[in-house]
Amino acid sequence: MAHTNRAQLGKRKAIRFLLSSSAEGIFWILLFLFIVTTSSCTKGPVIVPPAPAPVENLTRQIDLGNKEIPFWGSIAIIDFDGDRFPELIFEILPLGDPIVLRDRWLWQVKTTRFTALPINPNVDQVPALNEGEVFSLNDFDVYEWYLGNTITLFEKITYPNDHYWWEGNWKGVSHKFLPFKVLRADGYYAGWVEISSDLEAKKGYLHRAGISKLPNTPVKAGF
Repeated sequence: MAHTNRAQLGKRKAIRFLLSSSAEGIFWILLFLFIVTTSSCTKGPVIVPPAPAPVENLTRQIDLGNKEIPFWGSIAIIDFDGDRFPELIFEILPLGDPIVLRDRWLWQVKTTRFTALPINPNVDQVPALNEGEVFSLNDFDVYEWYLGNTITLFEKITYPNDHYWWEGNWKGVSHKFLPFKVLRADGYYAGWVEISSDLEAKKGYLHRAGISKLPNTPVKAGF
């Protein structure tokens, strides 16, 4: 009888163990399902950060008021910083040649040692760009950048018999753009000058100029 009671007691313990084990297993299964379900339900939409807006490349512009390029003895300057160290200097230079009996009138642009012009070294000419053209801050096409130069934009050549002609790729242009770049502590700043030449009136005009607000960044001529 005692043996029977012990057997029944052992069966009851085994049943209680199985029930408790099953309950614990079910508890952990239910807890796992709850975590998965709630985490998937409460997860918000994926927020993609907006792409950074492109930096608009603006130029700081100066209205030159259709200023005439002056005769030698007077100069027209472009000084973006107002520090009396101009980036560009314009003037008309007369040159007489008594050997061949001719006179030359040179409409010139000069740069200081921190301002570079793109020059075709084969013909000593600078490009006359159209509005909207983008120019490289590296050498491009037939042009190479040179600091501290004097270049003739166009010239009139006359002889004693009043015979004359014009030379230079800036002769007779209307609202073309001279590219340049200025060296500063943080790099090169691209710029342009809007220029016209009137051969009939024998004049050159400076309309406006612009320089980039960002270093080492190409700009559009006129913008």
